[in-house]
Amino acid sequence: MTLITRNLEQIRRVASQHTKDLKKQNTQPDYSNITDTMKIDIASMRKSKFHKETKNYLSTDVAEEELMMTLNHYSLHSYRDRVMSFITKITQQQPSAFTMRVCAEFLSDILNEYKIKKNIK
Repeated sequence: MTLITRNLEQIRRVASQHTKDLKKQNTQPDYSNITDTMKIDIASMRKSKFHKETKNYLSTDVAEEELMMTLNHYSLHSYRDRVMSFITKITQQQPSAFTMRVCAEFLSDILNEYKIKKNIK
């Protein structure tokens, strides 16, 4: 095995060409490997458990029920309308599933901290 002696400029040129070749190989997608099993079946996706969980998560009715459960846990069930109006006032739109869940989480965190600090059981 013999070593080829190169100066710094030659090494730089070879490395640059090698990098360009690698980029060309990586940017061209290979569609020859796609099989029938890899194709997306929309109907089976809609029947899947994940789709149902996502649909359930995005449902405003379910989020409102979770908010009510949080308020009931702290005996604040009469505050539902105030919380909803607060969300509307802050976001300038009707309460969505996301905003209700975030608000419920926020209230739960604050009330838990309050109970810890005041030693309430």
